[in-house]
Amino acid sequence: MSAIFRRQFLRLLPAAAMCGCGDNQPPPVPKFPKVKWRVTSTTPFTASLVSTIGGDAVDSRSFVPPGENVHTYTPTAPDSAKFNTSDMVITHGLGLESRWPVDFDALGKDGVRVFAATSAIPADRILRPSGPGGPPDPHVWTHPELAALMVDAVEAALKEVMPELADYFTPRAHKLRLAFQDTMKFAAQKMKELKPDDRFLLTTHDSMQYLAAAFALEARALTPPAAKLPETLTQDLSEWITTHRVKSLFRESFTDGLMLRRLLLDVKVDPDHVIYSLTLPAAGAKAFVGFKSCDISTAIESLHYNADLIQSTLEVD
Repeated sequence: MSAIFRRQFLRLLPAAAMCGCGDNQPPPVPKFPKVKWRVTSTTPFTASLVSTIGGDAVDSRSFVPPGENVHTYTPTAPDSAKFNTSDMVITHGLGLESRWPVDFDALGKDGVRVFAATSAIPADRILRPSGPGGPPDPHVWTHPELAALMVDAVEAALKEVMPELADYFTPRAHKLRLAFQDTMKFAAQKMKELKPDDRFLLTTHDSMQYLAAAFALEARALTPPAAKLPETLTQDLSEWITTHRVKSLFRESFTDGLMLRRLLLDVKVDPDHVIYSLTLPAAGAKAFVGFKSCDISTAIESLHYNADLIQSTLEVD
C-alpha cells in the first residue's frame, strides 16, 4: 500500500476520543487508528522519542539501526525505500543526513510528512566548532536540556498529523520532558562533585562537546565522528592525556576494544568504558545506574547512564 493511499485510508478511520461528562468521569480512552502511523526517524535517539510520545498510535522505526554509527551508516536502496513507505519521516537535522542519497524535499512533495527533531532548538545554542557560519555540531542529544527541546519538536509533529490524539500525546511528552529535566539536575549535581583536575573527558569520537559545555568539562576525542580510529596517537593528544593525567577513555559500542587497548597502551589509558553518544544499543539492553537497572536502549535512560558513568569514572580517576 503506497504511503499516500495509506494516509487517505487512515483519515477515514475513527481516531478521535469522545469527551466525558461530569467531574468524576474517568479520562476518555483514545480511539487509535486501526493501522498505526508508520513513523521513520533517521536516528535511534529520535525513534525512541517518537515511540515514547506516540505510544500505541505509532509504529516507530529508526532508519539507522541500533548499534551503528549514525555518521558512517551507508544506506542501501531497500533501506532508503523505508522513507517512501512511511506516513511520517522525522529527520535529525543540523546536517546529519546531508551525505545520504535521500531527497527529503521530494518526499514531502510525494505526500510524506517530513519534520526535523531539532527544529525547536534556538540557533544560539548550536555549537559551531569551526566558528560562526561554519557547519553545526549535530550531537545536541548529549545535552539533557537540548534533548528536552527535541521532545517539543516531536510532540508538535505528531500533533500536527494526528490532532485528534493531541490529548494523548501531551501527557506522554510532558512526562518525558520532565525526565530529561530530572536527568539534567541529576547530572549537574554529580558533576559538581568533580575536582578541577578530574574534568578532562576523552572519547573515541568527537560527539560529547554539548555534554562537556553543559557541565564544565574539557572534551577531546581520538577522531571526528565519521572517521576511523587512528593507528597512532597524535603528539598533541598524547601530551594532553599525559598533562591532565587522563586514565580512562569512553568509547562507542561499535569500536574495537582490543585495538583501542593497543593504541592507548603507552599512555596507560583504560578503554573499557562504553557510552552511547552516536547510537543506542538494541532494544531491551540493560545497565545499572547506582543500584537501579535501566533500559539504555531508550533515549532518556541512555543519557542518564552516560552522565552517571562519566562522572563516577572521572571522580575515581
